[in-house]
Amino acid sequence: PCVMGALRRPGGEMVSTSQELSRRGVWKPQKLTGSPFDPFVRAVFPALAARIPRQITPNAITLIGVAATIVAGCAVALAGRVPGLLFVAVGLVLVNWVADTLDGVLARQRSQASRLGDFLDHAFDAVTVVALTVGPAFSGLVHPELSLLQGVLILLCFAITYKGEQATGVYELLTLGPTEVRFTLCGILSAAYLLPGPLFTLWGHPLQVLDLSALAGIFWASVYCAVLLTRYIRRLREIDG
Repeated sequence: PCVMGALRRPGGEMVSTSQELSRRGVWKPQKLTGSPFDPFVRAVFPALAARIPRQITPNAITLIGVAATIVAGCAVALAGRVPGLLFVAVGLVLVNWVADTLDGVLARQRSQASRLGDFLDHAFDAVTVVALTVGPAFSGLVHPELSLLQGVLILLCFAITYKGEQATGVYELLTLGPTEVRFTLCGILSAAYLLPGPLFTLWGHPLQVLDLSALAGIFWASVYCAVLLTRYIRRLREIDG
């Protein structure tokens, strides 16, 4: 039986799912990404990592990245009164992308990859989602319930992905990965500045740029969750035989 990522061996010993599947020769960690930005990352970021002083650790870069998104969320929250802060948020989201990409490259380059680093990376991804969906909910630029529902669904995608990776050894990434999502967000925040006010009214509710992006995010995250569940269930059935 398997409970919360653990398997009980016949002798009664509890081991992690990944350990037991590895012992059976079934669990082979792999990452399915296919991001169109991968060639750029491979060409630029190793050279950038080589220039970073030894005193700066991969985990420090991870912290810089999550701090940038927390401040970005605060900037968006205040953008209803100071619209120019939307561009500050764009810059901070790009800082987060660089940090989130660079920390892993640096860790591998220095042979400093660790369980702590992997945990922080995943945990702070969740913090990023909270910051960038709760912040807009206080801005007056989006219906709060739409932004918050979008955040909940994205966190659900994270939960399914990380639990599925733990159980199968495969990290599924469909259509839009973290890089594409961040660049899309930068475009949305820029559009919110360039196209202020309601664009049209739906069932008596005026909708602004961030409302439309939240609706699109809710739809995308719902489909993403359904596809992830289907794929991981199929993989686990194959593993279980």
